[in-house]
Amino acid sequence: MIQQTSDRDDYNTQQDVSENLLCRICLMFAIDAVECKHCESLYCQQCVNDWKRAKNECPNRCTGEFETKQPHKIIKAQIAALKFNCRNRNYGCLEQIEYEKIQFHKSHCQYITKNCLEQCGWIGLESELQTHKELCQFVKFLECINCGLEVKKEDFKLHSCLKALIQEIKNLKLKNEEQDKQLQEIKNFLKKQNDKNPQVQEQFPPFGQVGNFHNKQICFSGHKVNFWVAPGVPQSKQFCCKCHNKKICRYICIQCRQFYCLQCLPPDIWFKDNAPHMCPGNHEMKIRPNIAYSCDICSIPGFMMPNQFPYNCHDCDFDICRSCIEKIKL
Repeated sequence: MIQQTSDRDDYNTQQDVSENLLCRICLMFAIDAVECKHCESLYCQQCVNDWKRAKNECPNRCTGEFETKQPHKIIKAQIAALKFNCRNRNYGCLEQIEYEKIQFHKSHCQYITKNCLEQCGWIGLESELQTHKELCQFVKFLECINCGLEVKKEDFKLHSCLKALIQEIKNLKLKNEEQDKQLQEIKNFLKKQNDKNPQVQEQFPPFGQVGNFHNKQICFSGHKVNFWVAPGVPQSKQFCCKCHNKKICRYICIQCRQFYCLQCLPPDIWFKDNAPHMCPGNHEMKIRPNIAYSCDICSIPGFMMPNQFPYNCHDCDFDICRSCIEKIKL
């Protein structure tokens, strides 16, 4: 039997309902019916859920845990034979609905009702709602069925979808420009605070030598980022401002003190002629014969990858394991 979220108003019938089909908890027609595994007493599924929150025993006081199952086929047949009134009967729907079709009819009935505003209290057919709103003293705006915009009631007759949409686009542009302006002001303020406060400056390591700019990446304040040359593993382990993980970071923005790991920011030189054998400083790398290194991409130390034989740039102190090279080639 189909399980569904049910409303008692959907299960009114003019037929006589057998006592066998009544829930033993609410004493009304059993909606989404289930029965006790032990005594086969019938219940609404929702009544069972509510009952079990208080106690896990059958309301009929049979032995064992209160477990339920689908009703017997005879009970199912009796339920299937019933016909129910539409919940919109008072608004004109006279259809008699089989149990299994109630939910489908509920969403497709041509007599579906809608409510006006709470202070109005009007309930009527969905097809009559727009006409009612045009007359209702509590409704100040009407929705255009063509463009979906809310229009003041006094302007509705002169409403033009094209003009209204053009104005809506202009308003959104102005709003975006204002937000961009506010964001830039916040960035400028933070930058000034950062430049003025020596304590903030001292929290960051000395950068030492920096190399070439990354061609594509800029920081959140619009500065180009540099390749960090030979910082050493302990120094280079910082919080990446993109993935927010602490790992080896080899790109930096000196002005904003921002760090980028190479997983978030692959060197753009690697995408020219598929050249992972070149370091980010544009030097040709050679195979490192020992394991005294940490990969600058995945941050895994060499002793954990004894058979990798990574590429190394001595000038930049840059290492990349074979696994990361293969990923770049892909």
